[in-house]
Amino acid sequence: MIKRNLVLALPVVILFSCSGDNLKEEIVDKYPSGAPKKIEYYSVSGSNKNLAKEVRFYENGEKSMEGEFKNGLKSGHWTTWFENGNKQSEGNYKDGFREGAGPVWNEDGSRLYEGYYKHDKPDSIWTFYKAGGRILKKVTFKDGKKISEEDK
Repeated sequence: MIKRNLVLALPVVILFSCSGDNLKEEIVDKYPSGAPKKIEYYSVSGSNKNLAKEVRFYENGEKSMEGEFKNGLKSGHWTTWFENGNKQSEGNYKDGFREGAGPVWNEDGSRLYEGYYKHDKPDSIWTFYKAGGRILKKVTFKDGKKISEEDK
């Protein structure tokens, strides 16, 4: 059992030790209890310090948000969670703009809606759900403008 766990953990250790990233953690905001509220991670190279990642927490210690930065702008995968630990939303950013799929869930874990973003604006078909997972309606967007809406 120990040998199996070591074999599984070794690639992870190697991956992180060879990544070349020198991230510095900085707690930038705390709750009155002293628990971290917001932690930023900076990529440090010589005298250059660039924001690479941000993590926010609820007072109970659960993550509320996590995402990456590139050149000071949101970039890469971002996720938000409810205080109970269930995922609230996720999506991707490029150069500070929301791009691609953007699913959103209810606090109980059921799907609330899903849609796509193009340059930070709703685009394509968005699907909204009723309790129980049945489709409530579909709304079509083009460049952030509603084109049509179809109730189910």
